[in-house]
Amino acid sequence: YFCDSTIFIISVNTKFFRIILRGYFMKKGLVVGDLHRREKEPYLSQSNDFLSWIENSEYNNENTSLILLGDLVESMFCTAELLETYVDYFVNRYLFDKIYIVTGNHDRDLTSNLLSIFKPLHHVEVIDHWRMIHIGYSNCLFLPHIENDPIEGSMIEQYNSLSISKSNHIDYCFFHTEDETSHFSKSYIDL
Repeated sequence: YFCDSTIFIISVNTKFFRIILRGYFMKKGLVVGDLHRREKEPYLSQSNDFLSWIENSEYNNENTSLILLGDLVESMFCTAELLETYVDYFVNRYLFDKIYIVTGNHDRDLTSNLLSIFKPLHHVEVIDHWRMIHIGYSNCLFLPHIENDPIEGSMIEQYNSLSISKSNHIDYCFFHTEDETSHFSKSYIDL
């Protein structure tokens, strides 16, 4: 599917998921945002059901990449069991060629990134700073949530001043920020 495959972006809320965008990606990709796993019911059962749906879907194969757009958990202070469930799926149940995890604001604080536990997994890539990654025939820009840095500035300052050369065109941008089209606060990134 290198020239005509489809990327599916799925937004997960507590009770439903929906396909937001279908477009050409030059490789199969499944993009999932904001699972916010937590111990409390009915949220735990719903996230377990969704992880199982991914496992049993036609997309769970070695020709597809999985892109998780951050906020894998509701809180940095979650139980180890919530993270162990992800490890079980990533190692034992998912067949994806590669799993990319964009760091979200619920996955990190000023001093640590909860997702770093996934870094030893050879087919999982935790993205905790902006990166351009070539997937299939597409240039993908990844913009994770980053904390304010006293030297490099705020996330808004850093991302609004990104300079990407014209030779590095961007086919897709995957991000865990608020953009100018949909934001809940006065601070957003002008993509």
